[in-house]
Amino acid sequence: MKVLLLSTDSQVFNEGSAVRERIKEYGTLVEEIHVIVYTRPGLKEEVMGNVYLWPTNNHFRIGYFRRVYGLAKGVIKNREDWVISSQDPFETGWAAYKLKLRFNIPFQVQVHTDFLSPYFSEMSWKNKFRATLAKWLVKKADGIRIVSERIRKSITSHIPHLTAIIAVLPIFVDLQKFRDVLPNEELARKYGNDFLILTVARLEPEKNLMLAIDAVADIMRIHSRAHYVIIGSGSLREVLADKIQKLNLEKRIEIKQVNSDDLPQWYKRANLFLLTSNFEGYGMAAVEAAAAGVPVVMTNVGASLGEVVPVKDRVAIVSAINQLIEQPESRREIIEQQNNFLKNWPTKIDYLAAIKNSWQAIFPESKR
Repeated sequence: MKVLLLSTDSQVFNEGSAVRERIKEYGTLVEEIHVIVYTRPGLKEEVMGNVYLWPTNNHFRIGYFRRVYGLAKGVIKNREDWVISSQDPFETGWAAYKLKLRFNIPFQVQVHTDFLSPYFSEMSWKNKFRATLAKWLVKKADGIRIVSERIRKSITSHIPHLTAIIAVLPIFVDLQKFRDVLPNEELARKYGNDFLILTVARLEPEKNLMLAIDAVADIMRIHSRAHYVIIGSGSLREVLADKIQKLNLEKRIEIKQVNSDDLPQWYKRANLFLLTSNFEGYGMAAVEAAAAGVPVVMTNVGASLGEVVPVKDRVAIVSAINQLIEQPESRREIIEQQNNFLKNWPTKIDYLAAIKNSWQAIFPESKR
């Protein structure tokens, strides 16, 4: 079996990135794996054993579909050997569906976000269009890989007959990486006895970090030892920094970019993890925090882990954080709940086997 993946994650071209390592692991499952990635100009194709990376090098998204078709035509030889998988049910999903029609190849669509959430569509007219496209496109797929039970319920409540072709497979998190880390002495000195609240997220509108800052600012009026660190990058960095400055909280609220290898040490130092997203597919950072033994407060999205509060509810967020600051016993109870949640977390071997099974399920039976 050979697999063609369509992706928008150009991090796959960065040596040592998590997505690159994940694709290399996928390569151990199949004869060949080819990844066509939407990129801006300047990247070159790469070959890593049986893993092939193909950048589209487009100046504009409008040329993405033609470029994908050209690359796929050059890659696909014997169409009976192939499975196509798209990273999303939007742009890459549409391209994958058109390739399915052209080459008569089974098509799997991946769903990493809850596109049926009302908060998804209200973000922009583009998201509203994407949600409409996705509802149509999932009906055309031979298999659907989703990352949470929440998305499964969301899809099957609208389209019940898709239940049989859905596989629930979150992005794998190596729990031991976050459980086994030792405390960092530099972080211990810097934050001393502060109650450190941590968020790890892309700095984008759907993460609702403006709400997070407002809620933490409320907490800081009550608790002088509260300190907040946001780790991430994105389009809203300057907007968020301006908000922090206007609140005159630059010394107590920080925005940082941190190497992924250093993240476990930040989780280990944190006293509480905060996630305020309007919608999520799963909430991988919340799982990482839970693995590190950090109590989580998150909105009712994705995996709904830890202390769950309504989306966009500032009062509920402040109340939950305040309770966990003032009541150590509540923190211990949340950590115990999170540990129970993670008891059945799959091993890497089990996870990779499930990925392969999701492809084999749509592969022609005569070729398995």
